[in-house]
Amino acid sequence: MNLTLLAQDARSTTVGWQPVPGAACYALEWSDRMSDTVRFRTAGQTRDCRFRFVRSTHIPYYLRLRALDEAGSTLELSPVLTTPLARVLYPQLEALDRGLVAVATSAGVFLSWRLLRSEVDGDTAQGMNHIGLGNLLAYSQFQNSFIQILLSHNEFCQCIGISDYQEMSSRREARQHLCT
Repeated sequence: MNLTLLAQDARSTTVGWQPVPGAACYALEWSDRMSDTVRFRTAGQTRDCRFRFVRSTHIPYYLRLRALDEAGSTLELSPVLTTPLARVLYPQLEALDRGLVAVATSAGVFLSWRLLRSEVDGDTAQGMNHIGLGNLLAYSQFQNSFIQILLSHNEFCQCIGISDYQEMSSRREARQHLCT
């Protein structure tokens, strides 16, 4: 007894098989991973020779069929069928800006900012490896935070990537944030 893929869409997979003599019903079992210790779960039972397995098809599933007699004993167990992918999920990413945050502390004003994708080119033992961030207050090669002791509550600050400095400065597109 072999499972055959009959149809597949974004939400389901339909399989079929040839009837097994003496089978009263069939139980379709499934798993979303395959290993020596995998435990299959029962998707459902049917008297027909086809079953619609309803799960998103963005990952492969491992299906097998158990032919059962009237007492519920296994007559035959099919080989495992690996389902193909029928749906591809694309990550939903937000368009995030620098996200400069300034917090007054007893040591001064603590500045922290978000690294942009274009500024990161790997990682090191110190953390993310980026081209370096700079602003009017400091230059930071391996971090995305800085404590500035001399910044007063009424001063403005900006944080931009070094590679973007000339372009952003000349176009005056860098946002300024009030550090409070």
